[in-house]
Amino acid sequence: MTTNTTESIHGHEIMHLIFEQGPMTRELLSAKAVESFGPAAQFHTCSAQGMDLNSLLDFLVQRGKVNEGAQGLFMGGGEHFCSNE
Repeated sequence: MTTNTTESIHGHEIMHLIFEQGPMTRELLSAKAVESFGPAAQFHTCSAQGMDLNSLLDFLVQRGKVNEGAQGLFMGGGEHFCSNE
């Protein structure tokens, strides 16, 4: 799925990648995001806009939507997705 667009991508797309692919490093996730959305992709959530990937990941980790540990970024279950999806 290569979109390569400058349109803002909802954080759900990144959360789905993490949920489906399992634990991964920020570097691997970054490569997958560039492949899917292009190198200049900007991201948003229901409550924040204008983020690059690292800012989005920091935001999601801080809010407990995504976990980060020794094995990389991971999610427990799908309960962390917001209800507007």
